[in-house]
Amino acid sequence: MSDEIKVLKGTKITAEEAAKLDRSKMLVATGAPQEEKEVEGQWWHRAWAHCPWCGHVGYVVFNEQWRHEHWVTCGHCGNGYRTWG
Repeated sequence: MSDEIKVLKGTKITAEEAAKLDRSKMLVATGAPQEEKEVEGQWWHRAWAHCPWCGHVGYVVFNEQWRHEHWVTCGHCGNGYRTWG
């Protein structure tokens, strides 16, 4: 794990995109860092994500497999958005 702090800038998604998303597979931006869990063979990244809807900056944890596009649910307003990282 890196001690570097990253803030992923979120971009709004359309209502059509939001309707197609599977919320169970989305990251959730919480208000505080989540407890770290050791899982053998997996590399987890941690970052802060900025919600374009309400401005909330929430903490997200994602697997290295998701290095490009991330779909996030804001833990404050509940809206979905896209980040890249």
